[in-house]
Amino acid sequence: MTTPTQLTPDQRNDFLNSPSLPPPPGVEPNFENPPNSNNVAQSLIPILLTLVTLALLLRSYARFFILKMIAVDDILIIIGYGTYIVYLYDVYHVVNSVGLFVHQWNATVRQVSDAQHILQFGATFYIITLAIVKVSILLQWIRIFAPKGTRGVFYWCCQILLWINLLVDLSADVATNLLCVPFERIWDKTVPGVCYNGRPLNLAIGIFNFISDVLLLLLPQKVIWSLHMSWKRRIGIAITFATGLVAIVAAGFRLGVTVGYVHAPDWLYQVSGLSIGCITEMSAIILVYCLPGVPRAFSETSMLRKMTTSLRTWVQSRTRTRDTDTHAHLIESCGQAERLDTHESGGVYKDHLMHSDSV
Repeated sequence: MTTPTQLTPDQRNDFLNSPSLPPPPGVEPNFENPPNSNNVAQSLIPILLTLVTLALLLRSYARFFILKMIAVDDILIIIGYGTYIVYLYDVYHVVNSVGLFVHQWNATVRQVSDAQHILQFGATFYIITLAIVKVSILLQWIRIFAPKGTRGVFYWCCQILLWINLLVDLSADVATNLLCVPFERIWDKTVPGVCYNGRPLNLAIGIFNFISDVLLLLLPQKVIWSLHMSWKRRIGIAITFATGLVAIVAAGFRLGVTVGYVHAPDWLYQVSGLSIGCITEMSAIILVYCLPGVPRAFSETSMLRKMTTSLRTWVQSRTRTRDTDTHAHLIESCGQAERLDTHESGGVYKDHLMHSDSV
């Protein structure tokens, strides 16, 4: 039997234009306009990107221009934001080329190869992004809750988790890019070489990231809630905690998809859910880092404070106007009802008199 590496140029071209997966019985491949869910990415990515960008800008403004301080994690988070953008671009490329949640029998071998190529780089940037952002979070917590000169339990737990994340993510990144030799055989099976099954590795990465996200969220809770702080501060921490829960849910969703992805032949469809989970997890993790610094940008900046006050005043005025309009409408409705009742009662009374006279 001829393998893809032994094809002639014409046979190779026919192979690349054939369905990437045999369709189920009775199903015709649809290469022109396959059913997809591109709207999921086209709706979700702009929303998450806007939230992450605003949070990072406000947090950076507070650190660089208000506090006039720069630490290692301030630089790392900007690098992590850059790798996050690269991953979003990779997913958008797949959306525009083959589509999201497209069954593999509705795509040619060439299209799936292109998706595998771009998502291979995406997987690399996903691992790098999580590694950088988690290190940034742990460095931030060490700076806040374990000042210089203190080496308590919290400090050492952060250090251990930091280095475990770095070592595991570095190993995973290297292993992900050594699945095939030569490297391009990962996405182009017409290239001679050897490959290993990378899906168990993907599952292991998903399990590690889920456990890491849970530990990252739980680690500072005892320290945070033992501090004496105002309710406003507690609410801010609760919001950050809720964002961390979103990251855990996204990591859990990604892990669940990965379990099915390990055994499913329809790689193209399964990897779409995997990509959405990765985007949500990365976005939530970046927000966990940025949100604690956002309030200072509003409280210490007159322009932002005026904008916040104006927005609050506008909302309150709109609420009062709506309440006034509703109250006036109710009074008018009640007046109309009373007049109607009087009119109808008078009419009935007149009819009764006329009827009585006729009797």
